[in-house]
Parts: sequence; C-alpha cells; structure tokens
Amino acid sequence: MLDIRTGSCALASFDYIASEPRRAQTFYGALFGWTDQHYNAPLAMKDAPRGAHWLPLLQTPNAHDSAAKTKILGGTMLREPFVPDGRGKQAIALDPAGNPIALFEPARLQEDKRWTGAPGQICWAELYTTSPTAAGAFYKQLAGFTETRTLVAENVTYYLYERDGLPRAGCRRPMPEMPTGWFAWVRVADVDAIVGHAFRLGATISRAPMDTCTGTRMALLRDPLGAALGLVS
Repeated sequence: MLDIRTGSCALASFDYIASEPRRAQTFYGALFGWTDQHYNAPLAMKDAPRGAHWLPLLQTPNAHDSAAKTKILGGTMLREPFVPDGRGKQAIALDPAGNPIALFEPARLQEDKRWTGAPGQICWAELYTTSPTAAGAFYKQLAGFTETRTLVAENVTYYLYERDGLPRAGCRRPMPEMPTGWFAWVRVADVDAIVGHAFRLGATISRAPMDTCTGTRMALLRDPLGAALGLVS
C-alpha cells in the first residue's frame, strides 16, 4: 500500500480530459474494452488547456499542502482542492511549463499499482517537454522523486523519476509528431494488432511499431481527439 499519511507520492492513474468525453469513451472502449476510465470535460477557465489530453493524478497525503507547494515552485493553480467524485480530493494545476496535473488526495488508502498492469491497462506515465531539466527540478521538489538520466540515443536523454526505490514516471524531449505534456502508455499483447485497430477507429500513427533495445515492442499514436497514447508489449 501507499501510505498517504507518510507523504509518499506516486502517479496513481490518469483521467482523460476532452471537450467530447463520450467520443473518447467510445474510442477507448472499442480499443481496450475500458469501462471504468474517467473522462471529463475541460475546466471552464481561460488558462485551462482546451485540447484533449491525459491528466495524471499525483497521489499526495494532502491536496491543500501540495497546492500551496505547487505555487511556491512556480506552478499555477487552475482549481483549488475540491471533491469531484467519491475517489477523493483533487486540485488541478499547471506545472511551470504549462503541463496540467491533478494533485490527488484519495479518500482511502490505495494499493501501489507500480505500473505493472496486465494487457489492456495503463502501465506507465511519461512527460514530453522541451524543458526536461526544469521539469525534473519541479517534480523532484513537489513529489520527492529522485532522477536518473540515461542517454538513450544521440542527443536524447531519458529522465527516470523514482520514489521509494520504484520507477514512477519518465520524461524526455518530444518525439516528432507528438505533443508536449503527460500521456499514458498502455500494455498490450500485440502492438501491431492494436495499432491497426486504432487506425481503423480513427487514430493517427505517430511512430509505427518498432522493437526497442530493452526487448519490448512499442508504438506512438494520436487518438481521434488528438491526445497522445503509447503502446508497449
């Protein structure tokens, strides 16, 4: 369990934000069979991102304290802590680079998923940003992450965020044709088959299926509403 009383922070899950949440629900339901993913409309505020995007839920022991800390660290609060549903409190913020994130104080202790989902489940959180060093400084102070940097290609550095000895998220500069911001990776049994299915459902293929140096196979998409999505097997 993640003990929210001890100050442990982890990216617990994602909400999906879009002006047409039912359209997103139809796409992801057809692609992965999801029935319990949360889809919401954007906040009615001038600074809130309008395009479809994933909203990571950073689990925190106290949403009010994390909101105050976010402002000190240069972030912007879009909405102070509120209770949108029975899961607990959320505060919606922009990090200093303008990427939206939810500060999530759960109503009950939750199991630490450790991003080890079965096929069809979200298995990783990744941030694409043009300022990875600044992003690391912000999230290390906000969430208590440590950071390990690895050169994964010529002039490409991957920033791994860890907490309590476990990997929590990754960060890097955007790949071509991909937007900046947080997005979800989903584990699948067959990347090639899911890419084909997603294309038929209206997705755009940003990075065709390819083998990686770690022995996995991956692909990058933009869903029909424009949000990024990673696939890995």
